Formats: sequence, C-alpha cells, structure tokens
Amino acid sequence: MVADLTEDRRALIERARKLADTDSSSSSWSPLQSPSAFVTLSMQFTAPQHGSRSIATGKATAVIDTSSHDALAYTFMYCSRERMRINVVEEGNLARLVIRDEYEHDQVVAAIPNMPFPLRPREFVVRQVCATGEDGELVLATESVSKLLRERGWYYEGTGAIPGIQKGANSEA
Repeated sequence: MVADLTEDRRALIERARKLADTDSSSSSWSPLQSPSAFVTLSMQFTAPQHGSRSIATGKATAVIDTSSHDALAYTFMYCSRERMRINVVEEGNLARLVIRDEYEHDQVVAAIPNMPFPLRPREFVVRQVCATGEDGELVLATESVSKLLRERGWYYEGTGAIPGIQKGANSEA
C-alpha cells in the first residue's frame, strides 16, 4: 500500500479485501436475478449473533469499457457535477453530499435517495478510501460509518432533509 496510509485506512482496505477475495461461486453466496445480462449479482448473508443485526453483503460483477483509473475516479468522485445532476436533478433524490474530506483519498459521503412507496427516504452515510498498491493495484474500500463516527466522537444527525455532522463533547478539535 501507499506509504502515507494510516493504520485506520489500511484496516478498512483489508476488511474490503476480505470481502472481495471471497469466491462468489462458493455455497455461501446466493445468486440474485440481475436486471442486466451484462451484470452478475450475488449476495452473502451472515446470520446474526444474539443481540446483533444481520449482515448481507452484495456483489456485482461486470465488464466495463473504460480504464480502471477512470472507473475508480468516477466512483470516488461521489459529488461531481455530473453525478449531482444525475442523482439530485434527474432522479429527484433529496441529497448527495460529501460530509467530510479527512484526506485527499478518504472521505465520508451521504445520500438520501427517494424510495418507492410505501418506504420513506433512507439516509446512507459511508466512508470511502481510495489507494494504489505497490503492484499498481487500484483499491476503493467503502463501508458504513455510523459506528466509526461514534467511536471518533462525531455524531451523525439526520435532519430529514440534509444530514450533517456535529462534534460531540468528547471529540478532538
């Protein structure tokens, strides 16, 4: 990995690698119906332990006609002008924003997409870290950050329209 990654960023990338290295054809992955003939979908479900939430991990595999660098940049640039136009203006979603840029390749982003009736709009807050390995491998690791924000003393508050982060009493300056 790149020398300037903190231990926290390295740990996130390793957790993502464990998921990515899991064989999709193994019995723990269930195939899902794909809306496209060009995309293969599968899901892995982890049964919850007593008192905890269940976890489902999805995987989509496709061949894309672009360079890996362009695909990574498009995915990481969560709030680019093009993606804001598509997601907020054309699709009518409520919000899509970068909450925090801690480092040039580490950001916390949020989205509030409209959901079909009878569901209400949902708030999604994720952290994404982008890195290049020593062998030139490109990595984009993404995970939900509600737990991370609480551990660091940051509290995520959904206002119903535009989410934000407020410093908690025990947070760093």
